[in-house]
Formats: sequence, C-alpha cells, structure tokens
Amino acid sequence: MTNAEAPSIKDTKSVYICPAFQMCLLFVPISHYIGSKLNRVNSVTGTYAKACVQVGAECGVDVLDLWTLMQEGGSDYSVYLSDGLHLSDAGNKFAETKLWIILQKKLGSMPIILPDCMDVDNNDPESSLFKRCL
Repeated sequence: MTNAEAPSIKDTKSVYICPAFQMCLLFVPISHYIGSKLNRVNSVTGTYAKACVQVGAECGVDVLDLWTLMQEGGSDYSVYLSDGLHLSDAGNKFAETKLWIILQKKLGSMPIILPDCMDVDNNDPESSLFKRCL
C-alpha cells in the first residue's frame, strides 16, 4: 500500500487519551536519593497532556483530555487516583463515562457483527459466534 492509498488518520476510529493529573509524592525520596530533579509532577504531566491535545487537533483525532477534565470545577480530584498516579475506581468510572461519549459518536454507525452475549450458546459458542459469517 502506498502513502496515497493509505487511509488518513482522520478516517480512523482512534481516540487519543491524555494522562490524568499526578499527585505523586512517592517519587520525591527517589529523586532526592539519585540526585535528579523531580519530574513526575502535575505541571510536567500537564505539558504532556497539552501536547497530546495539540497532536490530536493537528491530526483531526478526538482527544479525551483527562488531565483537564479531572481538575475542572475545583472539586477534590484526588479521589480519582488510588496512589497519586494510577486511577482509582472513581477515576476509572470518570474516564469510562467521558470516553463512552466519544465512542458513541465515533462508533454509533458501525455494524454489529457479533451476537449479544445473552444470545451466545455456552455449550457451543462457535455456532452462535460464527453464524453470521457462514
């Protein structure tokens, strides 16, 4: 396939997901011990998230900017992180809710090719799953 034949990234069903914010004090002692500057801070993550948003805009790809969304409204956004870095249950639910909005917009027109999970024969799943392919 040549570049002329390749689909544009705008034609894909991609979504860029920016990182969430950070409150990671876990790395302070490590950075001090190895003598390097602490770089795992929220402002650095924000710079990276803004670059992701910019690349998404340049490529025409939807972006889920968790870094910005999770800090909106002045609420206690620490509930979204389990350890200052990784998403908690609340953080995962927040991300899922925001991502689902984008996915419905992008994928709502895609055909459903597999049966609903309730329609799969547990004793013979192949017969249910491949019925539409035969």
